[in-house]
Amino acid sequence: MRRIVRPGEDTPDAKTMSFLEHLDELRSRMMWAVAGLLPILVAALYFGPQLLELVVRPVLDTLVEAGQPPEMQSTSPFETFFTYVKLSLIVTLIVGGPWVLWNLWKFVSPGLHANERKLVRLMIPMSAVLSAAGVAFLWWVALPTTLYFMINFGTNIGVKEAPPEAPPAGVVFPAYPVLSADPPSPKAGDAWFNSTFNELRLCIRVDEQGASVFSIPGAKVKPGRGSATLKQQYKVDDYTNTFLSLALGFAIAFQTPVVVLILGWIGIIDQAFLSKYRKHAVMASAVVGAIATPGDPSMMLLLGIPMWLLYELGAILLRVFPPKRSEVDDVPIDPDEGESIAPGAPITPAPYQPPPESPTGPDDSVDERFKNASWRPKSYFDPTGEKYSPDERPGEATSSGTTSASGEASAGGTTSSADAPGASASSAEPASDSSPKVDPFSNPDGGDNSGRAT
Repeated sequence: MRRIVRPGEDTPDAKTMSFLEHLDELRSRMMWAVAGLLPILVAALYFGPQLLELVVRPVLDTLVEAGQPPEMQSTSPFETFFTYVKLSLIVTLIVGGPWVLWNLWKFVSPGLHANERKLVRLMIPMSAVLSAAGVAFLWWVALPTTLYFMINFGTNIGVKEAPPEAPPAGVVFPAYPVLSADPPSPKAGDAWFNSTFNELRLCIRVDEQGASVFSIPGAKVKPGRGSATLKQQYKVDDYTNTFLSLALGFAIAFQTPVVVLILGWIGIIDQAFLSKYRKHAVMASAVVGAIATPGDPSMMLLLGIPMWLLYELGAILLRVFPPKRSEVDDVPIDPDEGESIAPGAPITPAPYQPPPESPTGPDDSVDERFKNASWRPKSYFDPTGEKYSPDERPGEATSSGTTSASGEASAGGTTSSADAPGASASSAEPASDSSPKVDPFSNPDGGDNSGRAT
């Protein structure tokens, strides 16, 4: 049941604060939030190079698997540094997000009702878990699959082929050892091929600082086929922006169960709605997958299919945790509109209150301008179609004392035609008439004698 909070009454955990006190509390919470983010930012900047290497590692590994040199481009002197700073800031916000949300919760929670607090305590952990699941799905499934498709698709475009032929007589091929790792102490002039990096390496000198090795990167090709004409060399900034936008898109898309639960608990959707619009949900998942991804079919499917599955998961969670309509929290009332009642409760109409009397009575006088107006009714009509003037209605006495058509005595005291001497008995009306008298001016629908319904 909903307890009615009347004006001037506070809930047990309520606290009244002025506007300036709210501003002071907000400033305090913001200072605490920023103070907690500073050490995280310092740590992120310190480990920034390792973070950048971790982000670009998937594309470098995919290039090696495709036989391409694991290289990326930096076309601006500040591109790598700005990418490093931007990545450190984003990692700071991600890691420090729970601390910021905690301070925001401490500021907002005193103004929330009990059911709203329960909703937030359930939704925030669920949202965090789903966001982490979305980023993990991107890292382990979606990103490697998309990179493999894109890199191998571009590598095989425009490749020339030439059939192998026997070499001329007397040609001696130099032999280079194929090693999976560099030798620990090479000498000047030693050459070998590093199969891990697909590079031909040559030691050019050895000094106090150690051996200086010159490397020649190359692509792994099959005999009779040339190297790729479209080199897969990505910019650091472009790839990092793509990765971060995809991570954000997957984290938001994986919030579908949370959205379904919230809409179900506030009464906008229900199980019938989810079942009816299931086909529309599939189409919406495909559209979101096409918009939130770079546009390749593999990434669109890898985002659209999980969104549809999460939609079904939200429907299952809504069935497991249905909304509790009976638990309604305190709601303040407007003093000018009376008490609030719970949704679905019977409404008892208020007793009739007559309007307050005016200190001066209504003015019933008729304006002189309208006494002799031409639009006033000049005659009345009865159901039989006979016409009478306003002063000569049937059955009523006229002001001059004449006899009306029904034979009753007029107001002036003259006798009717039935009582006059010499009148025949047939012309006189019987003393008692059993048939009811019908007023021709009566209105069966209610109203006055003019025949008009009110």
